[in-house]
Amino acid sequence: MTRSSRPGSRQAAVLLFVAGSLSAVGLGLFMVSCGGGVTVTTGSFCDGIHQPSEPTIDSPYDLDGDGFFDALNETCAYSYPPEELDCDDANPDVHPAAAEETCNDIDDDCNPATPDFLDSDGDGSSNCLDCDDNDSTRSPDFTEVPCNDIDDDCDQASVDMIDGDSDGHPNCTDCEDDNPNVSPGETEQTCNGVDDDCNPASADDPGVDLDQDSATTCTDCDDQDGLRFPGNPEVCDGLDNDCDWSLPAEEADADDDGYRGCEDDCDDTDGSRHPGSTACNPGNDSDCDGIPDQNDEDSIGPGC
Repeated sequence: MTRSSRPGSRQAAVLLFVAGSLSAVGLGLFMVSCGGGVTVTTGSFCDGIHQPSEPTIDSPYDLDGDGFFDALNETCAYSYPPEELDCDDANPDVHPAAAEETCNDIDDDCNPATPDFLDSDGDGSSNCLDCDDNDSTRSPDFTEVPCNDIDDDCDQASVDMIDGDSDGHPNCTDCEDDNPNVSPGETEQTCNGVDDDCNPASADDPGVDLDQDSATTCTDCDDQDGLRFPGNPEVCDGLDNDCDWSLPAEEADADDDGYRGCEDDCDDTDGSRHPGSTACNPGNDSDCDGIPDQNDEDSIGPGC
């Protein structure tokens, strides 16, 4: 910035200020009258006058060469209006004509009223830190909400969703993310007690009851037999009547003689002993009526 000498009245005012606040001798200044004007013949101070010792007007007070003068210098502050004063004369990027850069913690335009940061969405986080300063639901101060596909806490390291079982479906949609056989892409398998396709509307138990015994095919051990279903009393017929997938020992026919323990087979390890047997084995009760064969009129075998 180049300036010509100011009118004599301003020069006189500046010199009066300097005379009242500074020692002219200490500054090495010697003033003479010349045709009613006042000229500084040696030395330099911030007065808007091009002194012989100055390369340009008041250049010693524009150290960063940005065309604005040191606001901390008293004579500059007196000689120049605020729009020509530099609040940081060591930084050429800082002066009243500069545009304020946000988020650099510097008063670029030398105007404290110009904010260095904004909070456009009013969420308490400035645009310097807020990943979306137009969305009040996103801020570094917030907690990440999973499965909304939004970076709520402005931290990309915070996981919005995971795929714990690596089945291609994240925990946001996978109803059982620790089981790779369960996901929205699976086919529903009936009667396994598992929501395979993560769709409650897909019935695991279709509710089919072929024998009309109030037990569906998923719970009935034989949906073709109305006498076999969970909760039915067990009877001596060699069948799993109560559908507990087991038979009492007395319902077995271990010796394959056609009689079970619950049918009065007195020895289910000996096929010759059972009710109605006609075998004659002295000392045995072959027909299980409590009478030894040799004394039993029912026994008709040899030797009896």
